[in-house]
Amino acid sequence: MNLERKTGLFCLAMILILFSCFIYQGTIRNHILEWDDQVYVRDNPHIKALNISNIKSILSMPYFKNYTPVHLLSYLFDHVLWGDNYNGYHLTNLLIHILNGVLILILMQMWFNDRFASFFVFALFLIHPIHVESVAWISERKGLLAGFFFLAALLSYHLLRKTGRRGWYILCFILFCMAILSKPVAITLPLILILFDLALYRKRISLTDLLPFFLISLFSFATTVWAQKVGGGIKGYLGGSLLTSISATPYIILRYLARLIWPFPPFRLSCRYVIRPERFLPRSSILPLGSLILLLSILFAIYAWFVDRKERTVFLGVMWFFIILLPVLNFIPTSTQMADRYLYLPAIGIYWIVGIWVSKWIKKIYSSRGLFMAFIIIVIFLVAFGLQTRRRVRIWRSDETLWKDALEEEPENYYALTYLGNYYLQGALGDPEGEESRVKLEEAEDLFLHALDIAPDFAQANLGLASIMIQTERIQEAFPLLQRALKTNTEPLQRVRIHYDLGLAFMHNGQEKEAEYWFKKVINEDKGFKSAYLGLGQLYMNIAENEGDKGLGYQKAACVFQEMLRIFPDDFRAYFSLAVLKGKQGRIDEAIHLYQRAISLAMPVNRQREKADAHINLGILYQTKQKYWEALFHYESALKIAPNHPMALQIKKVISELRAALSPRI
Repeated sequence: MNLERKTGLFCLAMILILFSCFIYQGTIRNHILEWDDQVYVRDNPHIKALNISNIKSILSMPYFKNYTPVHLLSYLFDHVLWGDNYNGYHLTNLLIHILNGVLILILMQMWFNDRFASFFVFALFLIHPIHVESVAWISERKGLLAGFFFLAALLSYHLLRKTGRRGWYILCFILFCMAILSKPVAITLPLILILFDLALYRKRISLTDLLPFFLISLFSFATTVWAQKVGGGIKGYLGGSLLTSISATPYIILRYLARLIWPFPPFRLSCRYVIRPERFLPRSSILPLGSLILLLSILFAIYAWFVDRKERTVFLGVMWFFIILLPVLNFIPTSTQMADRYLYLPAIGIYWIVGIWVSKWIKKIYSSRGLFMAFIIIVIFLVAFGLQTRRRVRIWRSDETLWKDALEEEPENYYALTYLGNYYLQGALGDPEGEESRVKLEEAEDLFLHALDIAPDFAQANLGLASIMIQTERIQEAFPLLQRALKTNTEPLQRVRIHYDLGLAFMHNGQEKEAEYWFKKVINEDKGFKSAYLGLGQLYMNIAENEGDKGLGYQKAACVFQEMLRIFPDDFRAYFSLAVLKGKQGRIDEAIHLYQRAISLAMPVNRQREKADAHINLGILYQTKQKYWEALFHYESALKIAPNHPMALQIKKVISELRAALSPRI
C-alpha cells in the first residue's frame, strides 16, 4: 500500500475514532451499577490500595466466581488514577475498546491487504450497538482486556509466520496467558491459530509449538470450572438437560445473527435475554429452520474453502464466529445463556465477511457513477448504527434505565423485573421514613409479585419480596418466601443474603435465639457481610434492654461492633452503631469521639442522611454536656446536609431555642 493510500486510511480511521468518542461519550457520565459493579469495584477490598498484600490476594485466589487477576489489577490501577471517581473507569473501558478497533484494522490489512474491507470491519467493530454492553458496563472490562490481548497475540503470531523469529512466538504465548487471565473465553486461541495456519498462512502446523497453548487452555478451563462451581456460577442445563441446551443453540445463534445484521426493532438488544425452551422447542418449524440455517452456513463455508479458494475469507469468518463462540454456547451450564457481551470477539468474523463483500461491490463500481451513491449509502448505514449505539449508551446510565429497557424488550423478563424491584427496594431502604420510600416499596413489591407469577421458584424474586415483608413488618409472610428462596437458590452470595434476612425476620418476630443463630452463620460464611455485624449487635442491644441485663448484652454488642471496626476500620455504620451503644451506656465522651470519627468519613450522596443523623446525635450529646455552641453547630450541620430530614421541624425548633438562649452572647 503506497504512502497516499496509507495516509487516506489513517485519516479515515481518525475520523471514525472521533465519531466513536462522540457516540460513546455518554458512558463517561454513567453511574456505577448494582449489577456486579458494586462487587468488582465499589466493595472490592483488594483494589482500594496499591500494595503487596492486595496484589498477592488478586494473584492467588478466585474472586466472584472467576480467576481473572489481570481484570482485577486493571481496577487496582484505575483506583490509583481515579480513586472512587467512576467516570475514569468508564473512560478506561472506552480507550481499550478503541485500541482493540485499531488492532483489528492493522490485522485486517495485514491478513487481506484490502483497505476497503479493513476500514469497514474497523468501523463496524467500533460503532456496532451490540458492543455497548462491553464498553458501558465497568464489570465487563474483562472482555475488553481479553479482546486486546487476544488480538495482540494474533498480531504476534502473524509476525512470527512472516519473519520466523522466535521472539514473536514467546510474545504471542505471553499475550495469550494475559488474555486467559483477563477472561477465560480466550481459551479458543489455539484453535484459531490452527485455522489460520490451514486457511491463511498455508503453513504446516507445528504441534510442538501449539502444545503449550493447549496446555494453558486446558488449565484455564479446569480452573474456571472449579471457580464457577465454588462460586455457584455453574447452574442446571437450560430446560433441565444437556440435549435441550444443545437443541437451543441454533435458536440462540439465529438471534445473535439477527441482532448483528439489524440491531433495531423488532430485533431489540437487551442487557438480559431470557431463553425459554418451551417457547420454541415444541414448535416444529423454528428449531429445524435454525438447524437448517446453521448447517447451510457450515456447508457454505466448506464450499468457499474447498471449491473456490478465492473466497477463503468467508470460510475464515464463519469458522472464527463459531470457534470463539464455543465457550459460551451452554455446553457447560451457566445462568446466562445469551448476552451481547458474548459477541465482542466472535462478531469480527461476521464483520469481515460483510466487509469483503462490500469491498468487492465498491471495486466493481469504482470507475462508475454509482461510487458516490455507494459512499452515501455506507455513510448513512454507519451513522445509523452509531446513533443507535449512542442511544443504547444512555440506557446504561443507571440500574433503573437499564432494567426498564430490558422490560421493553421482553415484558415477561423475570430477571429484569427482579433487578428493577431490587433497585427500588434499595432506594427505599436509603430513606425508610420518607413518602418516596413508601412509593418505591409498593413499586418493588408489584415487580417482585409479577416476577413470581412468571417464575414462582426464582430465588432472587422470593428473597426480594421477603425483604419487603420484613421492611413493612409482615414477618409471617416473609418466612415461606425465605424458605422457598433457600430451597431453590444456587448462588453462594445470595444464600448469605437469605440467611441474613432469616436473622432479621426472627429478630423482628422476637425469636432471639434463632436470630442469633442466623446472624452468626452469615458472619461465619462471609466475614465481609457488614449488615450481619450490625444486625447481631442490634440484637444484643435489644436483648439487653428487654431483659434488663444491660451489662452483658451491651458488652456482647460492643464486641460485635469492635470486631466490625477491626475488619472495616473506615466503616461509617460501625462507628455510628458503637457510638449509639456508648451513649446508651452513659459513656458520653467516648460516644462523641466515635460520632466525630464517623462524620469525618467520606460518604456517597445517597447516604448523606446517615451523616445528618450523626450530627443530630452529636447535638443531643453536647446539649447534655451543656456545650450549647457545639450542639448548635451540629444541629445546623444536619439541616445543611439533609434539609428534608424527618426531624427537620424539631431540629429547627431546638435551634431557635438555642439561639434565643445564646443571643446575649452573640
